[in-house]
Amino acid sequence: MPRQTIEGRRLRIDYDLDSGEKPGDLAIIRNYQNAAKSAGAQILPCGWSGCTVFKATRDGVEVWIELEVTGYGGYFMTVIECAPMRQVIRAEAMAAALDKDGFVALEIHFATGKAEILPESRPIIDEIVSLLKIRLNLSISVEGHSDNTGDPAANKTLSNARAKVVVEAIAAAGISSNRLEPVGYEQERPIADNRTEEGRAKNRRVELVKR
Repeated sequence: MPRQTIEGRRLRIDYDLDSGEKPGDLAIIRNYQNAAKSAGAQILPCGWSGCTVFKATRDGVEVWIELEVTGYGGYFMTVIECAPMRQVIRAEAMAAALDKDGFVALEIHFATGKAEILPESRPIIDEIVSLLKIRLNLSISVEGHSDNTGDPAANKTLSNARAKVVVEAIAAAGISSNRLEPVGYEQERPIADNRTEEGRAKNRRVELVKR
């Protein structure tokens, strides 16, 4: 595999196994490879036997993980989250979609398992605010959707919370909360195949729906 340069947010985690019977280096690598396969990650070749590399997509973000064993009863992982370049949908395009279809799907990204909007999605919130300042008579529902991974009840709670935090961000910019209604549908309304990561990423979305 050709050498690749990966850019993004980097985290290093060190593990030191200082008690009990220590597994061999190969056992550590095999355990992580099996876990990665079960999670749907891609296992990539590494330059030497004491290393393995995984590639996965989480909430639409490409994640690379390199695991290296030290040979002295410890090992460490380097995790890099690559924030993809995205074209921010403009207020005019949102308005056109609402006029044509009555709704528009948006890629608003959140911290994993949390109702916390990631900074990369702030420009989309700003465009929603611009839309509502241009269309003074427009009221919308903000609908949170998820894929079918995990517990449905937990997904319901999370999608509700994410819809509410988007509404709060819009209202904080000066839009009346009377024009906004948060709704969480979790996995009830998929638009793509949940059997693939690409499909699950499409299902994890926020929709604006004209009221």
